[in-house]
Amino acid sequence: MNLFGKYNTALECANATKNREGIKYPDNETYFKQALEMYISDNYERKCQLLSNFDLSFKNTYDTTPKSASDCIVLIDGSNISYGKNIEPGLDNVVLVDKYLQDKGFKKENISIIVDATFPYKCNIEREEFWEFRNNDKRYSLAPAGQQADVFILTKAYELYKKDPNNPPIIITNDKYEDHFTKHPELKPIKSRKKGVTWTYIQKKPQPIINFWD
Repeated sequence: MNLFGKYNTALECANATKNREGIKYPDNETYFKQALEMYISDNYERKCQLLSNFDLSFKNTYDTTPKSASDCIVLIDGSNISYGKNIEPGLDNVVLVDKYLQDKGFKKENISIIVDATFPYKCNIEREEFWEFRNNDKRYSLAPAGQQADVFILTKAYELYKKDPNNPPIIITNDKYEDHFTKHPELKPIKSRKKGVTWTYIQKKPQPIINFWD
């Protein structure tokens, strides 16, 4: 009810309209009381305490925002997060993630979106339209031609980390960057700041969820 307004809407979003058993309440009342408290609590520490009681599979879909969100710099791997399961790659997906972050308290001016030089050719946007969009939003930048965006992103992230080790940037990507972290141990402080995007559907429209919980 809190999430969807109506029980039937919740079933529709879960693609579970044929499930006549519902959520079997009150058999699992204890579980739902904890889940509800975690959802409505304004206390960050209490959210994390309740979250620790759940299975890992539940944590992976839970979303908390760092307390330093307003001061944190964010680098978005635009080319990577433009893709999603059952989602066509497109600039629209990047815009949704950008909006999601701002709704969570990250300042617009602290968010940078970096894409491959080939991005306009791979996504559902005309090249000229992309250049016009980029000219209107200077936060978008292209990695140098011939260079992978992940190298450009990690280099920039490391430079920001050296300037302020107490507040390293967050990197939004579903790429594991394993080769880079293996070959460059100096990047270890940045590894834990890499956050992935999970796509869910609200009223059949894709919406991003980013798990900031550590």
